[in-house]
Amino acid sequence: MDKIAHPDQFALAVYNYRILPDALVNAVALILPWVELLTGASLVLGFFELPALFIINGLMVTFVAAVSFNLGRGMNINCGCFSTDPLARADLTFVLLRDLALLTLGFLALILYRRRDLSIQRSR
Repeated sequence: MDKIAHPDQFALAVYNYRILPDALVNAVALILPWVELLTGASLVLGFFELPALFIINGLMVTFVAAVSFNLGRGMNINCGCFSTDPLARADLTFVLLRDLALLTLGFLALILYRRRDLSIQRSR
């Protein structure tokens, strides 16, 4: 919700990754939090679960790549994950490990969804 409430500060966090062209930073800062919110709500409420799982896993792969890239460059930036505070700094090694754990859980959720879907189809 912090990213939605403070898109200007989130745009700064996105910019600090130094990955996107400047022209895309504001669009990503405005759209990404809503995509995260809607796909998370979709999973919690059980609507469009499969597309939401693919989107969430795709986002996590992107986040892992972005954090890895900046960790490799020795950057110490605010990842923008849970706070848009421009003075906040995160241990990017911890952020990477956390994102890898979340990605693992996302893939597990996708596998479990497919198994559940197959068992429902077989019981028909």
